[in-house]
Amino acid sequence: MKRFDYISFYDSVSNENIEDILRNEYSTNIDEKNFALISQHLLLPKKRMIVLMYLQKIPTYPISLLHLMFKAGISETDPSANGYFIKPYIELLGVQKVSDLLFDYYYNGNDLMKTGVLKVFYHVHWDYYDWDEKEQRIVEDIELKRVLKLEYEERKRKLLIEYQKCDNLVMKFFYQWALPNERDGILKGLPESSEDLVKFIKGDARLETFYQQYRKGDYYDPQK
Repeated sequence: MKRFDYISFYDSVSNENIEDILRNEYSTNIDEKNFALISQHLLLPKKRMIVLMYLQKIPTYPISLLHLMFKAGISETDPSANGYFIKPYIELLGVQKVSDLLFDYYYNGNDLMKTGVLKVFYHVHWDYYDWDEKEQRIVEDIELKRVLKLEYEERKRKLLIEYQKCDNLVMKFFYQWALPNERDGILKGLPESSEDLVKFIKGDARLETFYQQYRKGDYYDPQK
C-alpha cells in the first residue's frame, strides 16, 4: 500500500524528538517482528499517531495492516485523527464497502464500539470533484455524486432506526458525526460540542462512567 499524507501530532510527541522515536522503535522495513510491534502499538492511544508517522516515512506498507488501522480508527477518540486511520481503507475498498463494514461493527458491537463507529462515519465519504486536465479546471463527477447521495440516504435510514431506540445521551451525541446533515433536523437539540456534552451528563453516574470509558480509546482488540 502506498503511503498517505496527513498532518497530525499528539501533544505527547514533539516535532524535535519524533525522528528519534521512530528510529528507536521501528525498523526501516515492516518485517514480522516489526508488524507485531505495530499491531501492539495500535492498541495504545498514545502510540497510534506514532505508527501513522512511521508509515509516512516508508514508501510502502502491507495491505494486511489496513484492517488493524481501521479498527484503531474506530477506537481513536480524536475526531480529526481517526480519519487518517480510515481513509487508506476507503481508498482501497471504496465508500460503500467501508460503510457496510462499519454497520457490521455497529450491529455486532457493544455501546462503546457503536459510539466509535458513529464517530468514524463522519470520514466515510469521497470527494466527487476532480481536476480536468484538458479543461484545466475542477469538475463535478455527477455519477459519483449520485452514488454517494444514495449511500448517505441508506446510512441515514439505518441509523435513524437505531437512534430512536437509543437512550444513551453520549451515543446520541455522536449520531451527529455519522449524520452531519441532520444536525438542524431530527438531531437538533443535542449537545453541540464535547464541552456541552460533559455539562449535560454531569451528575449522571452511568453516563459519566460511559464517557470516561469511551475517552480511554482502548476498548477493542485489533487482533480479533
